[in-house]
Amino acid sequence: MNNKEKIFTNIVKFIFGALFVAFLIIYYGGLNTYYESKLHEKRLFTEEKIKQFEKDVEDGLDVRIENYLDNSKNNYHNKLSDAGYFLSNLIGNGVKKGVEKTFHMIAKVIE
Repeated sequence: MNNKEKIFTNIVKFIFGALFVAFLIIYYGGLNTYYESKLHEKRLFTEEKIKQFEKDVEDGLDVRIENYLDNSKNNYHNKLSDAGYFLSNLIGNGVKKGVEKTFHMIAKVIE
């Protein structure tokens, strides 16, 4: 390999490494933030429902569990989530193939 090829290879490795690290940072940060916000929403929702339940009991209204449960289902299917899912699968498959090839080469060397 000549000098230009080595430089190009090092640049490509650096770019992919930086992209991978950026992906991990963004993924972890988004996951943590999303989880914390959902816990906060759930806590607020529960407090509101407890207050409503106590008020209904004081007023002597009919108290049924269905009135205090949240049965809503959110649909997060959109173009951005599809693109993220596709990118995640692409990265996952690439890493899987790379690891499989690495272990296959190691197995050949050991034999």
